[in-house]
Amino acid sequence: MHRVLVVDVDTTQASAFAAASRWHVLGVTSALAALAALDRERWDVILVNPLVDEQVDLLANVRASDPGVVRLVLADNLDEVQALRVMASAHQFVPKPVDTQLISELLQSVAGLRGVLEDPTLLARLGAIQTLPSPAPIVWKLRWMLSDPKVPLERIVALVNSDPGLAAKLLSLANSAYFGARNTIRDTEHALAYLGLDMVRDVVLMIDVFKAFEGLPVAEGFSFAGVHRHALEVMRVVRKITEGRPAAASAGVAALLHDVGSLVLGVHLRDVYAELDAHRHATGCSRRAAELHVLGFSHAAIGAYLLSTWGLPASVVEAVAFHHEPSKGTCDSFDALAAVHIADCLVHEVRGEVEEAWALDYDLIQRLQLQPWLDGWRSVAERVVLSDMPG
Repeated sequence: MHRVLVVDVDTTQASAFAAASRWHVLGVTSALAALAALDRERWDVILVNPLVDEQVDLLANVRASDPGVVRLVLADNLDEVQALRVMASAHQFVPKPVDTQLISELLQSVAGLRGVLEDPTLLARLGAIQTLPSPAPIVWKLRWMLSDPKVPLERIVALVNSDPGLAAKLLSLANSAYFGARNTIRDTEHALAYLGLDMVRDVVLMIDVFKAFEGLPVAEGFSFAGVHRHALEVMRVVRKITEGRPAAASAGVAALLHDVGSLVLGVHLRDVYAELDAHRHATGCSRRAAELHVLGFSHAAIGAYLLSTWGLPASVVEAVAFHHEPSKGTCDSFDALAAVHIADCLVHEVRGEVEEAWALDYDLIQRLQLQPWLDGWRSVAERVVLSDMPG
C-alpha cells in the first residue's frame, strides 16, 4: 500500500485523497509535524501546499535527505514567486483535487529508482563531495517562463541577457555546427527563435550544469568536450525520433544530461576515474563493467541521484538511471527512457564505439514494436554524427 504524507493547512484535502485512493494517507498542518512523521515512518510521497515558507524548506530537506520520496506541490493559485521558490525541490506540480492515477504513475516510475537513489555506497561516495553542482536560480526561473505560454518573449530575452555568460553560451550554441545555422545569429532574440523555446528550456539547464565543471582539473584521459559533444548529438537524435510523440516533453533534457554522472567521475572523483581506467586496461572490460566492479554503481546512478536532488521529473531521472539497461525501468511505451537508450546506442554505433553497455536492447525494440522505425532512426543518427565530424 502506498504511503502519502499531505502537508496542508486545509485538512480536508488529506481526507478526500485518502477516500479516493484507499492508500495510507496522513494529513498534517505544519512542517514541524511533517518532520516528526518523516522521522517515525517511511513515506512514498510527500504532497505539500507551499504557501508557507517553512513548507518550502521542508521540501528542500526531504530532497536532500531522501531523494527517493516523490515530492509533489499543490499548484492551485501559486503566483510566479511562489512557483519559483519550490521548483528546485519538487518533482511535479499537481492541481486540486489530486488525481490518484497521476500519483500511481509517478510511483510506478520511481519504484525502480529507489534501489538506485538509496544505495548506501553511492550516498557515501557522493556525500563526501562538497562541490556537487546545482542549477542556478536563473535557470529555474527561465525554465518556468519558457513553460508558460503567457510569458511574453521580451521577458524571456531580458532574463537571458541579465546573465551575460548564459547569453553568450546560448549564442555560441545556436551558431555551432550542432545546429547548422546558415547565417550568423547575433542576438539572444534570434537565438531563441532559431533554437525554439522548448529546445532552449532544456539547453539552458545543460549550459548551467556543464558550466559548473568548466575550468576544473580533470582526470587523465577524461574528455570534457567529448561528453559535451555526445550529449548534444544524443539530444538531436532524440528530438527527431520523438517528434510529435508524448516522450518529447521529457526526453530532450534527459538526453542532454544522461551522462552527467561521467562528469562527476572525471572531475570530482579523479582518483576513482584513474582506477577505472587501470581496471579496464588490465581486464579489457567495458567502462560500465569497470564502474560496477570498482564502485558498485555506474555513472548513470550518479546522474540519476543528482537529477533527483534537483527536482527534475521522475521520467527524466528514470531515463538517466537506466539508459544502459532500459529493462530495469518501467518502459512499457516509447517513453523518455526508450528514446534516450535508442539514441545513445545509435550515436555510439555510428561513431564505431562498441561496448556491451552501448548495445541496443532488441528485446525492448520488439516489445514496443519499434522495428519499422529503427532503420530510419539509424539514418538520423548518421546524419547528426556526420554533420559534427570535421572535414
